[in-house]
Amino acid sequence: PKEKEEAEGYVTIVADENIADKIRNMLMTAKKRVYLSMAMPLLSQFQEELKELTERNIKVVVLTAFPKDMDEKAGQLPAKAKGVKLYLTSDKKNQIGIITDSKYVLTGELGKGRDSTCLYTGQVNFVQVFKDSMKNEIRLLELEGKKGAKP
Repeated sequence: PKEKEEAEGYVTIVADENIADKIRNMLMTAKKRVYLSMAMPLLSQFQEELKELTERNIKVVVLTAFPKDMDEKAGQLPAKAKGVKLYLTSDKKNQIGIITDSKYVLTGELGKGRDSTCLYTGQVNFVQVFKDSMKNEIRLLELEGKKGAKP
C-alpha cells in the first residue's frame, strides 16, 4: 500500500520519550534538509541520526549552544562532521525547534521529563513563519560572526 500523506493539522506531543521518538522519525524520513535548534546536551542524544543524515547527503544545519558548565570538546556531536553547518547561539535551555524538508515543524520543550510538550505540524502557514524565524536567527548569527564549523 502507498504511504498515506500526513494531515496538515496540529499535534501536541507530551513527554521526553515521545518527543525524542518523533524527532528521530522526522530525521530519518527527511529527504533534502534538516534545520535543528536545541542545546548541545539535548542534541547529543541524536548523534547517530545526524551522522546518518550526513552520510545520505542530507543538508543539516544546527543552531546550538554549549552550556557554561560544558566544555565544547566534551560535546561530541557530529556537528563538526562533514556536511553539517553549525551556528553557535545563546543557550535556549530546553527550547527546541526542527524543520524537515521545509514541510514539517516540531517546536516546544525537551528535557523536562513528563512535563515536556511540543507542537508538531505540516501546516503550510506555520511552517513558513517558523522557517522565516529560523532564517532570521541564522542571518543575525552570521552578522555577529558566530558561525561555527563549516562543511
